[in-house]
Amino acid sequence: INFKYVKEQLKDYPIKINEFDGTYLLWLDVSHYDINKLIDIMYKETKVGFMSGEVYGMDNHLRINIGCSKFKLEEGVKRFKRALEILEVK
Repeated sequence: INFKYVKEQLKDYPIKINEFDGTYLLWLDVSHYDINKLIDIMYKETKVGFMSGEVYGMDNHLRINIGCSKFKLEEGVKRFKRALEILEVK
């Protein structure tokens, strides 16, 4: 259910969601964006933190944990989308 929610919410953005079976982690390919600027906006302006994939050898990817409550996921995705909108304006 959480995976479908994220997929639906991000369908209009140039983001590829890498699907892996049996995990509560999603990898978002954000190579369309400047990942450093995106992460900066996420932390400083929209107060949401997805782990950079760089730590795991997944450049231009963000890791999102979907093994949480629906409320928490909705709030995180809302803030992430807001960060994308801010980045597109800058």
